[in-house]
Amino acid sequence: MKLFDLLANQVDHNRILESNEYKFYTTHKTVLDNLPFFSKYYRVDDAFSLVQSIIIIKGLINKLAVESLVIEDKKTCTAKVNKIKKKLDHFDHNGVEVYIPFLLPNHNDLYFKTPNKLLDFPYSQFVDDYSDSIIDCFDVYNYALFDSSFADLIYLDKDETSRAYYHPTLQIIFIINRQGRADVSIHLFDRKMESVENENIVRRASAVVKHYYANDKIGFVDSLFVNRLISEKLYKRIYKSLKLNK
Repeated sequence: MKLFDLLANQVDHNRILESNEYKFYTTHKTVLDNLPFFSKYYRVDDAFSLVQSIIIIKGLINKLAVESLVIEDKKTCTAKVNKIKKKLDHFDHNGVEVYIPFLLPNHNDLYFKTPNKLLDFPYSQFVDDYSDSIIDCFDVYNYALFDSSFADLIYLDKDETSRAYYHPTLQIIFIINRQGRADVSIHLFDRKMESVENENIVRRASAVVKHYYANDKIGFVDSLFVNRLISEKLYKRIYKSLKLNK
């Protein structure tokens, strides 16, 4: 069994199912109904797909919030959108504030600078059928998106091809590549740990990531144990299973 699979198999998977993230997902995933181009986000198979689905859902919530104000009153909608937008999840991309990650920056400007146009053709297509305007937000916006409140990740470190982030609730380190996909998910705090210590977690997780980027497998495993991120029992099992030698 590979190292990262071994780490994943030793955690309590109810941790994800009982998390606030998963509760948010199950509560709000109905916004995905009748949107076949988002069908893959209606099911989550792992922790990273949960993060991705939540990002899409938050974007849809923002989009629907603006459309609701436009339909309510076209004349006053711009002022009302300006009033609520600071409270919505967003991030900066080359000087443009992006609130709807699956749309291009200029389409975000349409929604949040001139929303009154949304009832007029051709802009009304973004309300009625915007399937042709969907972009791969994880590839296009990538780290700007993952650095934002859409993802709730904590940046740890990087190399030339990826960045490492920690999710404090899911207790996983994600190594995210330039295409916005997770190359590796490093699950922490296995079932055999008597208690979970979150003090200085960013420093401890960063120490582990440095060994990952150095391609130092033994240092990586040792760092997991020294930084109290895996139990002694799992630590010994890893050495035995992978036949590591110091």
